[in-house]
Amino acid sequence: MILVGSWSRMKFGQRDGKALSWEESTARDECQARYNRMINPIEQAAICLTAFTEEGNEEFYTPISSTGVMVRHIFAPVSITGDRLFLLSAKEVLKYFNDRHDRTEVVGSPGWWLRSQDTFLNKVGIVRGFSKTQEQTSYELYDGHLHSDRAIDNTYLLRPACNLDAARIVMVSPAEGGKTAAAGTIAAIPENTSRDYKLTLLDDSRKDFAVTTTSATASLGGAVSVSYSGAKTGESEHVSVLLCDKNGMPIAYGGSEPLTKASGSVSFTLPTGFAPGSYTLRVFNEQRRGAGQLQRHLSDGQAGNPRHPDLDGPQRRRAGGNILCECVGLQCARRLHPDRCAL
Repeated sequence: MILVGSWSRMKFGQRDGKALSWEESTARDECQARYNRMINPIEQAAICLTAFTEEGNEEFYTPISSTGVMVRHIFAPVSITGDRLFLLSAKEVLKYFNDRHDRTEVVGSPGWWLRSQDTFLNKVGIVRGFSKTQEQTSYELYDGHLHSDRAIDNTYLLRPACNLDAARIVMVSPAEGGKTAAAGTIAAIPENTSRDYKLTLLDDSRKDFAVTTTSATASLGGAVSVSYSGAKTGESEHVSVLLCDKNGMPIAYGGSEPLTKASGSVSFTLPTGFAPGSYTLRVFNEQRRGAGQLQRHLSDGQAGNPRHPDLDGPQRRRAGGNILCECVGLQCARRLHPDRCAL
């Protein structure tokens, strides 16, 4: 499950004449509208239709003043009956976030909506944030706690989540600095030091891309040459590679200079510091976006199905950090929303 950004403040709302619930909320309508309006077909193909049953209440007390006054909340389970984008429940927030300080995304915001109903107070769940009118001590007291508020009166951010089809995820890399290897070199994918990621997704429209090199032998620090055809060309188009271990885990990445020819060959310098062995070099044609666009895009570009010549030579150190998905095929999706993304 991944959070796809922080959208503008709005009321949770409810449809005319309908009972207060996620199913009948205008927040749910807004999630569906933005899915249709803002997410392109390649991204949509990677987002699963989600349906599941949530069970069990979440009951707890949270502070409402610096004097130690607490308020009771009972959040009822809220199932998902078929959504691509949806708000998290209180149970999911408690499951996926390490602590309350990990839950705040936008400083200056009063918080963000949940889909859970507080049946004790007849309100809708929120994660409290930091309002600019509050003192710092107040921020430390309230920030990140689960509370509830009136659905039709007050506004909070929408932070929708989605589930992704793992078969369409090729690479997970840090949002900043994940693909910065010099042209023609392969470098270890860096460990992510933030909660922000870029995804590389399968693009079915690039099936003409092919690699004619079927195997290669190279030493650490040496070069490997790959011949290709059917690539797209342009200033942001590259032939790129993922170096994967014996389990198919991508551990290093590299890209060529911008492509001027649809067919040809490219050479890459292999990294040092890895143990000798057999690895898979996955080659793809990628439209890569620059660092200046990372606030507008979830991932770097687009790429066709990777080809997999066997590679005898380098590796393995440690698959650095937060690499989540197996390398299968490739296109890099636009950012699902022009704000930061957290897993």
